[in-house]
Amino acid sequence: MSEIVFDHEAASWTEALPLGNGLLGAMVFGGVAHERIQLNEDSCWSGGPMERVSDDCLPHLAEVRELLFEEKPEEAEALAAQTMYASYPHMRHYQTLGDVWIDFPELQGIRRALKDENGLPSIKAESANIEGYERRLDLGQAVEFLAFRHEGGVQRRQAFISFPAQVLVYHIASSRPFSAEVSATRKDNRSGRGSSYCDGCRVLDDGKTIALWGTNGGADGIHFETCVRVLSDGRVHRGGSHLIAEGAHEMCVLVAARTSFRSADPLGWCCATLDAAEAKGARSLLAEHVADYHSLFDQCRIRLGDNAPSQGTTAQRLESLRRGGQDPGLVETYFDYGRYLLIASSREGGLPANLQGIWCDQFEPVWGSKYTVNINLQMNYWMAEAAGLSALTLPLFEHLLRMLPRGEAVARRMYGAGGFCCHHSTDIWGDCAPQDAHPTSTIWPMGAAWLALHVIEHWRYTHDGAFLDTCFCIVEEAARFLAEYLVEDRQGYLVTGPSVSPENAYLAGTGELGSLCMGPAMDTEIVRELFSGYLELAPRAAADRELMKTVASEIGHLRPLEIGRYGQIVEWSHDFDEAEPGHRHISQLFALYPGSSIRPETTPELAEAAGRTLERRLQHGGGHTGWSKAWIALLYARLHRGDAAWENFLGLLQHSTQDNLLDSHPPFQIDGNFGGCAALLEMLVQDFGDEVLLLPALPEGLPCGSVEGVRLKCGGRLRMRWMQGRLVEARVEATRDASLRLRVFPDGSAHGLMLKSGCVTSIVL
Repeated sequence: MSEIVFDHEAASWTEALPLGNGLLGAMVFGGVAHERIQLNEDSCWSGGPMERVSDDCLPHLAEVRELLFEEKPEEAEALAAQTMYASYPHMRHYQTLGDVWIDFPELQGIRRALKDENGLPSIKAESANIEGYERRLDLGQAVEFLAFRHEGGVQRRQAFISFPAQVLVYHIASSRPFSAEVSATRKDNRSGRGSSYCDGCRVLDDGKTIALWGTNGGADGIHFETCVRVLSDGRVHRGGSHLIAEGAHEMCVLVAARTSFRSADPLGWCCATLDAAEAKGARSLLAEHVADYHSLFDQCRIRLGDNAPSQGTTAQRLESLRRGGQDPGLVETYFDYGRYLLIASSREGGLPANLQGIWCDQFEPVWGSKYTVNINLQMNYWMAEAAGLSALTLPLFEHLLRMLPRGEAVARRMYGAGGFCCHHSTDIWGDCAPQDAHPTSTIWPMGAAWLALHVIEHWRYTHDGAFLDTCFCIVEEAARFLAEYLVEDRQGYLVTGPSVSPENAYLAGTGELGSLCMGPAMDTEIVRELFSGYLELAPRAAADRELMKTVASEIGHLRPLEIGRYGQIVEWSHDFDEAEPGHRHISQLFALYPGSSIRPETTPELAEAAGRTLERRLQHGGGHTGWSKAWIALLYARLHRGDAAWENFLGLLQHSTQDNLLDSHPPFQIDGNFGGCAALLEMLVQDFGDEVLLLPALPEGLPCGSVEGVRLKCGGRLRMRWMQGRLVEARVEATRDASLRLRVFPDGSAHGLMLKSGCVTSIVL
């Protein structure tokens, strides 16, 4: 059974345990005497839509390009900063919804006078004498449990967030009567801060519901409502804006939240939702929640080793791993946790998982906790299709449709082009204009093109005609933009630009330091993947025939990948030296992963150069962030270098994972969790459509195991088992007729299969 286990209350946010249903999220601290439930609602952002596009870009676009062709990046970047950057550099950002607090007077111990981190005096009540404390998150049920003993009595609590009921449920059962005081706040919880971010809080006329409300960003901003209902077998009464339960053996706190992004009447929606949940009762809510969760979580499983029962808390097991210990069970838990987190942060009707999934405790989070689309949002969904979680990608596609008209306006006004583009970030409103004012990242109009590749992948896995009818426009308009954005360079190749190799910098031949450039390798790799995918889907959709001809012509005139003087893949249009050879982005290897045009089987020279590129990055300190470690593990897996992939995967757990198993960039950033899960899958199964590789990068550290439910692009569900590093059995359950070639490693033996819908085909070795 996969669990995250603590034997103490959370001392910080990174020890709290996450709950979520894709729209509502919470971090539960497990406090005995003072419980904190930090809340998020995925549409609680800092304000309404903004118009930020600069109309000075297009008149100066040709001049910026010419300066870059002349290798004058400093002049080009200065002109771009004046004319291409957004009229206001920052779009809207994500925010915490606030906190629910539950205080238990009988469980408070002595009060002590303390000084906080600022040296200011404060009074803190410690918890009473508690025995047998255990706090755990059951990943098989998506339920958090807390239990302890106090003065001969036992108290048990459980918490979950239901997708069907759209409420958080916090249930308390005690063998001894207790009292509790429940309140809600939206404030800065840091010591010495007094800022509040709500417009009001009161108990409603029903006498059992607290309502907290406010509006972010002015009259056209986002109005939010949080409603907390307290139900008990004891007496419940009001105390100001608090609710107090007395003489209780059982208490249930229900929380609902809504914003004006989805509802014209958020308060009315919350009250109706709480009424419906109250009518069902806690037991029915739990059964309904677990059944809904199992429909997703049970789609795919990985088993490693002998599945011996785990020992110790999760923090203790992580520390053992850091000291060189082996713990296949913790790796299983990490994979289960990644799937849990995606289910909890990306459900139909909600927004995509952002930089922190759905969990954010700040009003001004790092990087705005937005959608960064030069790798991070994409990495959130890399494992989804193969892990049987295709349904969880729907929020991403719904958001792309929201972005589409905004991106079309940006393409037209900035670049004089048709189609759809987005720069390196977007927000709740689908803003596609340049974000920030940084030469290394701001002017990179490739975000929409990269995201459109997820539409292509979803089609490849599902062959969902209705989906293609709705979302093919994303692919076509992204391709249309690129077809018009490409220009001819001095060698006659078609290149993008002005653009960047995300967040990196180079030394031009003139000695100038630059980031803005023409034709970075990653851009060309994205263009090639998108154009190929567009031509694949176009015959199945109502495609623009003229655009099809243009794309088919242009794809043959793209700049080819080059191998540089260090034996590496050249990152820019010339073999420039890097300003930071150990940079966290390895953008020039996009064609290796998530792309597929570099493969050891088909492009051995480029694959060797990709390996050299990775070695140089690591030799100079690369892989120092969580998501970068995950990407490196994926890249090594694609090179069939299992032990190197495993080393970087373990590095992700050892050096970039908090005690609650959330990724640390640092600070917390969820893409590392999702990227790590994708890396583990990629070591075991690699799917190129007509060919599937089994155990292509199996490390020595995983000699035995099994997988079940891995989805294949041919429409199959894969189940396989291996022992002593070799495949024992593989079974493919087909959902549509297809032909498939399996290549089994380490010997690379090939097995041709003819799949028939509804039937199971096996190979036994």
